[in-house]
Order: sequence, then structure tokens, then C-alpha cells
Amino acid sequence: MLGLVEGVTEFIPVSSTGHLILVGRWLSFEGDAEKTFEIVIQLGAILAVLWLYRVRVLGAFSHWRSDRASRRLLINLVVAFLPAAVVGLFVHDFIKERLFDPLGMTDTHFFLPDNKLGRLATVYSSVGDGSSFERATDPGHMEGQGHYVSGPRTAFSAGAGGLSTATDYATFLQMMLNGGELNGTRILSRKTVESMLSNHLGGIDFRPGQGFGLGFSITHDPAATGLPGSVGEFGWGGAYHSTYWADPEEELVVVYLTQLIPAINLDDHQKVRTMIYQAIVD
Repeated sequence: MLGLVEGVTEFIPVSSTGHLILVGRWLSFEGDAEKTFEIVIQLGAILAVLWLYRVRVLGAFSHWRSDRASRRLLINLVVAFLPAAVVGLFVHDFIKERLFDPLGMTDTHFFLPDNKLGRLATVYSSVGDGSSFERATDPGHMEGQGHYVSGPRTAFSAGAGGLSTATDYATFLQMMLNGGELNGTRILSRKTVESMLSNHLGGIDFRPGQGFGLGFSITHDPAATGLPGSVGEFGWGGAYHSTYWADPEEELVVVYLTQLIPAINLDDHQKVRTMIYQAIVD
């Protein structure tokens, strides 16, 4: 069953690791054996994808000099790989200097400084059908406080893994909502932000009423989502059941942080969204 979960989630825009943890809990398959299985099965998924696209990838390497489509494929692979694998590993200081510090995001880190360890919120896990919770175990993986506290602190993931506060993250979102600028400090050009907040999926919906930009889900049909919202709204969420969004039409930024993994049978995201939009008075 876990093999099926991994195979399906690798081809849709959701967390394959998160779903493996969730299904593993449901099957009572946990501990060191489960962690080892996760690593092996995810390696298998990567190899399967490479094998599935082997002809196209190898052909691109063979014909990149003469074939424009091959060159474009290789460029796309490099562009997709570099930000997460290279930028996060080697330019931690650059990200801090160019993004965190100018915005005053003093509580945003890849790994917590020792003097802030006591401020990291405790992680909880849903139990059974989700009607109760317990403190998560602390194996140093995605559950518990994990490597954010006691890890080797060597992999600065630009695509995932940051620690922050509601205030800091709201500051970042406000900068995006302002078109790349906040309090007189420009972080990104207006055109860069426009590209990031544009739907790049064409006619393919990521979810009903939503496409996807460069880092954010993009709402183009609020009615199709079944929840209150606006056209042009952008947002995303975190592995620990957190969520956020920014609504340009309402000039609204929402950051809702939790520390819960796995989160089973909860509707708090929908309730929070509904209450917020019900509170708007013109």
C-alpha cells in the first residue's frame, strides 16, 4: 500500500513524504523500519521517473546542440534543480542578507539558534480518527522537533524547511502583496512578482478553481473552490498543517500556524477562512 501511495503522490503536487507518514501511522508501521523504508521507496520512485523518461532525457543530452526542444528541456531541468539544491546549500548568507534582514525577519531561520530553541512550538500528532492528539515522538525526522534542533545544520533547503513566526511570514507576504517592496525597501522587481503570481499551468487546474504560479497556488475561480476568496489570491501551506494566503482584492494577509503532523479529519482551515471573510465590513 505504501508503494502505491508513493507512486501516486510523486506525480501530483502534494507531499509524498507526508502521505507516507500518514498512511504509515494508519497501518501502525512506524519506527526505524518505517524510516528506512521511506528512504528506499523514495529512491525507487526517483529511479522509476528516470526510467520512465529515459528516452527523452538521454535524447536531450544527445541532441542538445542541434535540437531546440532538447536544449529547452535541459535548461528547465537545471533551472528547476539549482534553486533548491544549490542556492539553499551555498548561499544561506545571501538569502539572509538580501531577504530576511532587509525585511526585518529576525525570527526566520533555516535552523534555530541555540538561544531560541525554547521558543520552538511543540509538535503534536493526530491519534486514530483525529478526534484526539498526542505529543509527537522526536525521531529527528519530519515528526517531532526534528533536525531543526539537533540536526547537522548543513542542508539549507531553499524549497522547504524554514522556521518562522506569524509576524515574520506576514511581513514577507505583505512585501509580495505590495509588488516586491515594503517600507521603502525593494526586494523583488514588480515584473518578477507578477510572474510569480501568474498561473503557469494554462488550462490545467491544480485544484478546482486554482492554478499554480512560481511558489504559490493562484485562485482564478473562487466559486469553484467552494470557499470564500478572491480572484488573484495566492497562498500555500506547510508540512505541519499550517496555511497562509494573501488576497490582493481585500488587501488581506493571513498566516495560520500549527504544529500538527499528521493532521487527520480536520476542517479548521475552512473554518478559519470562513470566519475571516465573514468579518469583513465595508
